[in-house]
Amino acid sequence: MFNSDKYSAVDIRDSFKGNTVLFNDSSHGTQIEYFAPDGRAYLWYPGNTRAVQGLWKVQKEPKKVAQICFMYPQSSYNPTTKQRGGKWECNFQVIVSDTAKAVVAGDPFSLGTGRIPVPLPKERTLSLDQVVAMTPRDENLKYLYKRR
Repeated sequence: MFNSDKYSAVDIRDSFKGNTVLFNDSSHGTQIEYFAPDGRAYLWYPGNTRAVQGLWKVQKEPKKVAQICFMYPQSSYNPTTKQRGGKWECNFQVIVSDTAKAVVAGDPFSLGTGRIPVPLPKERTLSLDQVVAMTPRDENLKYLYKRR
């Protein structure tokens, strides 16, 4: 999504704040996350029947690049890393990696309610257009970023 370390924490925060991001990678499949302006995050994770509510922030330490940080409930479990939630985990790669495939304005899937439209498949990655086709939506998405 960002191709260098020249972006400030404010630039990065403003790019995520109030928007929904679709991530695809080989270990998790498709994940969709709504980044609420108040610092809450709502993760639509493959196979789950509800959104995982967590927190998000962007931080930058002196002489280091900005990182996006997440904290999910202690009761949550990441099957890829085999770690439980409950502590902040920060990562620069989420910001610059090829895993972010699309960013759309707002919360078009209403993830902020804690509900998800349908469970995402665990075994494959989807484009945002494919996800939209699976859901009972009829409004157009406002794409802010879309990787081909």
